[in-house]
Amino acid sequence: MRQTLLIFCILITSLSAQAAVSFESSILPILKDRCFKCHLAPHKDPKTGKMKKPKADLIMESRKHFVKGGESGQVIVPGKPEKSLLFDLITLPEADDDLMPPKGGKLRNDQIALIKKWIEEGARFGNWVGKTGIVTKTTQRKPLSTKGSVAFLAAEISQGHAIPTPQMLGDAQLPGVIINPIAEGQGLLRVVAVQQRDMFDDLSLDDMSSIFPFITELLVRKTVVSDEGLDYLAQMPNLTMLDLSRTDVTGKTLSLIKDLPYLSSLNLVGTALDKSSLATLSEMKKLRYLYLGETGLNESDIKKLRSKLPNTDIQGNMVFAE
Repeated sequence: MRQTLLIFCILITSLSAQAAVSFESSILPILKDRCFKCHLAPHKDPKTGKMKKPKADLIMESRKHFVKGGESGQVIVPGKPEKSLLFDLITLPEADDDLMPPKGGKLRNDQIALIKKWIEEGARFGNWVGKTGIVTKTTQRKPLSTKGSVAFLAAEISQGHAIPTPQMLGDAQLPGVIINPIAEGQGLLRVVAVQQRDMFDDLSLDDMSSIFPFITELLVRKTVVSDEGLDYLAQMPNLTMLDLSRTDVTGKTLSLIKDLPYLSSLNLVGTALDKSSLATLSEMKKLRYLYLGETGLNESDIKKLRSKLPNTDIQGNMVFAE
């Protein structure tokens, strides 16, 4: 009986191992067919001669860059499809403007199920490395020291920082918003409210006032946060990373956040910034990363800004792949 049971357990384990989703044979073909076109490394369009930038700064043809993520951070959380932006975007309703891929219809149910299972199993890439030697504007420039980076500052602030109480976290919890500590046992928080166009606005920021002192990374991409909302952001003293891309921010109130002591990364891609924002941006000397693609600023404006902020890695206007 014991021998039979042992053989049965070995068989089940073997079948389970065989059932694991292979990235190269099962996931990669889906991505190549439906996603790569918009997520290739920066390259010159042979038809127009213009540079094309990967959509949302996400390069999928390279394992290194895929894992790193794009302008909204990592798109895959191994083991947790419900917290993975990639899975969120491919499972949106057909009529949703944010559904990915944007063309060719929604992925088939079996393809979505494969991607979900792959993430649940740890999002392993096996031996696949993909394209190497990719050169982006970041890699072309002189590497920045780690001091002053988002990770460095967050670690520095975390030392001795209080931890929010369950009551504080409960008061700040809103539908569709993910609130997590940046590291286990630490008090600083990462708040993600991306793709909440109809649900997250300036008053939503106010609703999270109980955790303002604890927020160090805030991603509100594609929400209706506007210039008025920056008054609430100014009350987050430990903010190190702020993603306002494709929001209703125009830059009129940027001065409200220019003196945040730890703000190191600011994403304003796809907002209605214009030349009037240059003066305020040029005063934000502590920024390490500044993303300004698809704004009203041209290459001449970006060049002037780089001269004012020599220690800031500024990603300017490149054409985003459609």
